[in-house]
Amino acid sequence: MFLIEAMAACIGCLIIAYSIFNKIFYLFIVGSILLGFSQANQQFYRYAVADNVSIKLESKAISLVLAGGIIAAIVGPEISRYSFNFFSNYIYLATYVCAALIQIFNFGVLIFVKINKPEPTKNSIRPLSKILIRITVIIVILAASVGYSLMSFIMTATPLQIVNICKL
Repeated sequence: MFLIEAMAACIGCLIIAYSIFNKIFYLFIVGSILLGFSQANQQFYRYAVADNVSIKLESKAISLVLAGGIIAAIVGPEISRYSFNFFSNYIYLATYVCAALIQIFNFGVLIFVKINKPEPTKNSIRPLSKILIRITVIIVILAASVGYSLMSFIMTATPLQIVNICKL
């Protein structure tokens, strides 16, 4: 699945770059959908790591995956900053080409990752209603909702303020 996700990201970035070059908005949307599919699947890297290392190394492996996300949060904007106007008539074209190249690198790394299928276990099945009425589940759902709402607000309102209001 991770290889499909990396290919979807690369193809999505290339479609977006093509759409910017040819000014075709609906292709931009198609590329964005592929990119969104990819980003949704990338959230599972830490679970794949946790399921495929020994218990002793589990926390370290998850930490390394999360550290990769922090590095990406630093390197990604820098790549965008230096590449967004590389082609002066096509803003962000080079950024998406760079993102496609990064996904090719990602694909090259993922091709060597072997994920073992989990062994089936025999568990008793609990009804969803019993799971959802537990106080810990309710607290987790509420905390995730608040956290996601704050993140969405910060990730959308802040750039709008910076670009449209402050003109930075």
